[in-house]
Amino acid sequence: MTDRHAARPAFQAAGWVVLPSIVPETTWCAARTVLYALSRHRSGWRSPKKLHVEDVTGVHPSVNAMVSNPAVTDFARETFAEPVLLGARFRAPLPGYGEQTLHTDDDSGYSGAIRLLTVILPLDLFTARTGATRVLPGIHRDWSAAVPLDPCLPVDGEVCVRAEPGDAIIMSGQLWHSGTRNVSAAPRGAVSLSWIEPSLWSR
Repeated sequence: MTDRHAARPAFQAAGWVVLPSIVPETTWCAARTVLYALSRHRSGWRSPKKLHVEDVTGVHPSVNAMVSNPAVTDFARETFAEPVLLGARFRAPLPGYGEQTLHTDDDSGYSGAIRLLTVILPLDLFTARTGATRVLPGIHRDWSAAVPLDPCLPVDGEVCVRAEPGDAIIMSGQLWHSGTRNVSAAPRGAVSLSWIEPSLWSR
């Protein structure tokens, strides 16, 4: 967990940071109720591994408040000259699922100025047991190690990010990270945002 005043240098050094308690409890509780209900009852394609809503913009005022959170918006404005919110989605890996191979959200071969921010807003506790995100701190510009084919294998230097509902996990698009297996008895939900600097995507 990082004090907000130290967030920028911590992010620059490690490629990720947690902003604590930026979403009021009344807001994330209401958003959690809405999104879990919507993910279970909305018609269309369903996954046996997770609950999901592909686009959560406009579904409820509480969700809108999370998506437009001022602390996150300010962070994006401090990072990019002309930040654009590219998307907002809900994901909740079900018990027994959620593990991923380490990956970057930007092109893994891209090494220019940061052009993508991934923001995760937990709606449930993020711990090793619930399938929290793991990151490789500091390896957000150039990582040449082989990615393990087994998504459950640990990697030297990885950190399992602990976060609570109301926090925000902010990651560079160049940061190597992944979900881990949810071994708890309940889904582990979060809202994920993608902020970009459009001018850098033409390069």
